[in-house]
This record gives sequence, C-alpha cells and structure tokens, in this order.
Amino acid sequence: MFSAHEIILPHETDVFINSKDILKNVDLVIAEVSYPSTGMGIELGWAEAFGTRIIALHKRDTKLSSSIKAITKEIHSYDGDIAKIIEAIINE
Repeated sequence: MFSAHEIILPHETDVFINSKDILKNVDLVIAEVSYPSTGMGIELGWAEAFGTRIIALHKRDTKLSSSIKAITKEIHSYDGDIAKIIEAIINE
C-alpha cells in the first residue's frame, strides 16, 4: 500500500531518533491526536514551523485539543481502521 513512500514510526524503535532533524526533511506528518501529549505537541509545533504539511486523525468520540486547529486545517475523525484514511491521504 505504501511502497512508494518511506514511513517513519519513531516510537517503534529502541534507537534514539532525533525527530526535529527528521521533521526538517519530510513532506507530510500524519498524527493520531486523540489523546493529548506534550511530546507530540512539541513535534507538531516543529513540523508547523518547518512548513511541513500536517494531517491530524482522531477517534470520532474524543475531544480534540484546540491547539491542533491552530496548526492544521486537515483534521479527520475515524471510527475504526485508520489505514484506509491514511491510504486515501497518501494517494491523493
């Protein structure tokens, strides 16, 4: 599904990844924002400062942090499998 793209999941490794350096060089950040997190907020702030496109996904019944709306207009809610939403976004 995503073979034409490099997908980086920095929290799925035991090796330290400097996300600030990565965010300087990516085309797109897709963030699952159902549950507020200081670390993710910092990373999304860096992405926004670098002019990186940010897409926020959240579970339909969760309350979004108002700061998400300040960094992106691309906010999508979902009920189940988010893979289809991500696939549609990447293939647009």
